[in-house]
Amino acid sequence: MSQLIGQPMKDEGNCLFGDGKGVASLTVTVSSELAGETTYDYQRDMASKSFPTVNDIGKGKKSYLAIKDIQAEAALISDKGAYTLIMSSFGFDSAKYDKTMRALIDVILS
Repeated sequence: MSQLIGQPMKDEGNCLFGDGKGVASLTVTVSSELAGETTYDYQRDMASKSFPTVNDIGKGKKSYLAIKDIQAEAALISDKGAYTLIMSSFGFDSAKYDKTMRALIDVILS
């Protein structure tokens, strides 16, 4: 995880990674494909109300990436399951959040 994000990260269990300083975090929530399909539209709609930028990214069966100044959120539905990724408080600019989240999604799909 540290290599993908580009800074030291500590595994805090249950797909939660922190910077060890109590500031930056990455959370990955995993569910079944069916559960993801059931909540995807609602989740994307909620993201569009919280983030200035929400884009479909064309990965898996359905996916979006939402970015704002201190946070990024992605949802992915694939034949392996459904995933929600949230990165918060990294101090990244939008381009770095975008690049990092896409790299994480590519790893999930590989």
